[in-house]
Amino acid sequence: MNRALLWILRGLTLLAGVDGLTQAMFAGRFMSGSYRALDAHSLNGLILAVISLLLTIAFAVAWRRGALSWTFWTSLGLTLACGIEIMLGHKAILAIHVPLGVLVIAGLLALLVQVWRAPVLVGADALGDR
Repeated sequence: MNRALLWILRGLTLLAGVDGLTQAMFAGRFMSGSYRALDAHSLNGLILAVISLLLTIAFAVAWRRGALSWTFWTSLGLTLACGIEIMLGHKAILAIHVPLGVLVIAGLLALLVQVWRAPVLVGADALGDR
C-alpha cells in the first residue's frame, strides 16, 4: 500500500506543479495584454484548487500511514492559499494576489521535489521500491 500511495502522491504533486506553472503562464499572458488568458487563468485557478485539495487528502492518508507531518500541513496551507488567491483575483487585489501566487507555486514545487527526491513514507525508499 505504501508504494501505491507514494506513486499517487508523486502523480498529484507532478500534476499540481505543472498546473501551477501553467497558471503562471496564463498570468503572464494576461499581463502582456491578452484578456482571453484571464479567463483561462481564472478557470485554471479553480482546477489548481481542486488538485491541491486532492493532494491534501492524499497527504492526510499518507500522514496516517507514517508520512512526514509537514507535508500534510504544507499541502493544507497551499489549499487554503488557493482559496484566498481565487477571492483576491476576483476582487482584483493584485498587490497580494501576485506575490501569494508566487508563494503557492513555490510551495507546490517544494512538495514535488520532496515527494520525488526523498522518502516521505515509512518503509518506502526514494524510488518507491518497497
